[in-house]
Amino acid sequence: MEFDAIIRSFYKKHWQIIASQIRSVNEIQCPKRGFLFDCGVTNKETLIDLLTKLKVNKLISKQIIVAAVKEDFFILNIEKFYQKDSHIFVDVSGSLEKPGNFKLNDFNIEKHLEVIRKQIISFENDLFVDLEISEEYCVPTIFGYLINYPVLYYYNDENDRNCLSLVDLKVFQIIRDDEILISFSIPCEIFDQNKEIQEKISFWLHHFQSHDEFEVKQFFTNNPIIILHERDEEARAFFEQACENDHRNLRAYQNLQNIKNKMARWHFKMLNDSSRNLSFKRAIQYWIKNGDGIIDVMDIGSGTGLLSMYATNVAKVKTKVKNIYAIEFSQIMADISAESLSTTEILMNDMFLEYLFLGNLRLISKRDEPYDADYVEKISDFKLVTKTVETIEVNFNNLESMEKYFNGKIIKECQLESEVNNDYIDGFVVWFSLYLNEMEPENIISTKPKSGSCWTQAIFKLKQRVLLQMYQIVKISVSCKEGVLKIDRDLDINSDLVDIEVDSNILKFLNDEEYLQELEFSVSKHKSKIINCLDFSVFPYVGLVLLKEGRIEKLWCRKKDELLVKEIASRNVIKESGFEFIDESMIDRLNIKFELIILHPFLSLGDLDNQMVCNFAKYRKLQADGGLLIPNKVTLFGELINSDWLISSCRITDADVKRLKIDKFINQFATEVHLDLDNSLECEKLTSAFKISEISLDDELHESSLEVPLRNTNLPIHAIFYHHKIQLTRATNDFVTNRKSKTSCFKRTAQVLNSELIIDGATVKISFTQNFGIVKCDVLTTC
Repeated sequence: MEFDAIIRSFYKKHWQIIASQIRSVNEIQCPKRGFLFDCGVTNKETLIDLLTKLKVNKLISKQIIVAAVKEDFFILNIEKFYQKDSHIFVDVSGSLEKPGNFKLNDFNIEKHLEVIRKQIISFENDLFVDLEISEEYCVPTIFGYLINYPVLYYYNDENDRNCLSLVDLKVFQIIRDDEILISFSIPCEIFDQNKEIQEKISFWLHHFQSHDEFEVKQFFTNNPIIILHERDEEARAFFEQACENDHRNLRAYQNLQNIKNKMARWHFKMLNDSSRNLSFKRAIQYWIKNGDGIIDVMDIGSGTGLLSMYATNVAKVKTKVKNIYAIEFSQIMADISAESLSTTEILMNDMFLEYLFLGNLRLISKRDEPYDADYVEKISDFKLVTKTVETIEVNFNNLESMEKYFNGKIIKECQLESEVNNDYIDGFVVWFSLYLNEMEPENIISTKPKSGSCWTQAIFKLKQRVLLQMYQIVKISVSCKEGVLKIDRDLDINSDLVDIEVDSNILKFLNDEEYLQELEFSVSKHKSKIINCLDFSVFPYVGLVLLKEGRIEKLWCRKKDELLVKEIASRNVIKESGFEFIDESMIDRLNIKFELIILHPFLSLGDLDNQMVCNFAKYRKLQADGGLLIPNKVTLFGELINSDWLISSCRITDADVKRLKIDKFINQFATEVHLDLDNSLECEKLTSAFKISEISLDDELHESSLEVPLRNTNLPIHAIFYHHKIQLTRATNDFVTNRKSKTSCFKRTAQVLNSELIIDGATVKISFTQNFGIVKCDVLTTC
């Protein structure tokens, strides 16, 4: 289309979003009257040139103009400002305990908006208007008015504070062609309690619901920052600026880390794998230098474009490479990739989208992925119990062979011979050897255990372990129909067992016998009568035990666990009348007191559940007099460490990759918070474990600092390695999450320093900040 082509000629990136937004502003039947240009860098001249070209080609109305609001630009439709629209106003000033709705004349809002409206319609013959915004105006209110949100927020604080933190919001989004045109919110409490407001919003939404091309989405959140930003690049810049403006804004800090984590961490590990890079470089150079005729090169899944750069460098010497194409699915990685690059690398540990389908085996653990990906050598008691066999061989240069595998015409029978006696098999580990050049057979990349490769191995778990005898043969059939690796086996599984699919985090929690015993012991010390128990741990194990033993009358637990809880209850002859299933969002509306409340303020990857930490005050209000709330206290501990493995997982260190300047782009996504760690982390500990701070179970700001003695000053500091101590009740000892247990449900996290820090002294100073239930530490200086 001509319209799209013109937009694309001005903006190479995000042109679809820009085109969709301008169309909506231009369409008279669409209530959207303005578009805030937040799709990257632009300027007044470029926007004016764009609108001029669209108008010359009669693709938009003459009423479309560019408006500047301080440093931001809007594209507005003047015609939509002739009529005064009705809005719902919500006061979110930071001085308030909670948001409240108000009338137009309460803060001279009507006067301010009318001044803005008159400025706009007075410029109907111009292409640009620089709106005069008085210092007393609330800029977010003006922004919402220009876009024409039905709900406008206002705050009167000089420091731009608001009271939306942790407030439950009802969010409305208007979507067309997979692009979000409008996204606005209103506090749930205000929406639920005001029928007039509900009717106003419903009427406003009807404009879109009456047209098939629009989709209206509604959902709830208590994070007002996230819902305002849908584009990663702009959101990252926004949150970086927010962190720079206020280092205590940990909500912005957390969102920044989340955005950076959208780029898979294995990119760093792969780019830092010098052996892998050298092998590909060698193969690429060989085939280009020894190829016949004119060569086109394609890099499928190009990532940062490293392999394409290798091909480009060869092309500078040998000019018979005509075109180099880089193909990448991820927008983030595509943005990082250089232009006109190429070769082929499509192998990862999910080669062929591996999937282990073990005959009639019914998996216990629900999985988003058919296997686990991990470095098996890091599993403390891992060992191979059979001989290794080659299961499948694919020639990627033979299309006929690949088609036969893909169509399921090739099924390979394999025999795995046991090398242990009276020992168990728990699953299968799969890896590959990649032969990059048949003319150089020694140029191989292997991902076998302990190879040092950046690739993890694929681990397919059995639902239950099977006893093997020495020399016992395990027969498997391997096929790859439609790109899905299927393995059938003849192992005897106890068919009398009934399998129930559950979340893997629940399995980890239920397998942590030591922690469950500590929970039961803590509750047993509480001698008061318990009528109602609220168990919001990973799974309400303790609550179920108490209900089965008749020590409580009613158990309240999460609605998401309802099916599993009812299944277990039926097998233990527990009446369903003893349960109530609720969501966390219902906590504020409960009119009941609990003699026992069990919480688990940790997420599965090791970090604090900041939402639960912030909501502790709400749970305390539900606590009956003399009731017990678990945990009573959580304390953060840390160790300063040196870890090359951790650094290579977080940012680029490889010299060859740096030479190509890829690090300049990809290190923008280097994260400071590394999750899902345990005691197997390869590191050198530079300090003993030290107490950082007790976690305040609230949503307030807390700051402190401490001095830590170093026991090794010869190595640079890379990170702070965290763990916690949990005091379940005042009558019990601390439970340490940093245990050597193989079945611990607690993971560890690390705060990675932005750069290596070499300390010239015997001690180091560390600052601690907690805000919105999020914690952050910084290594400051020597003392």
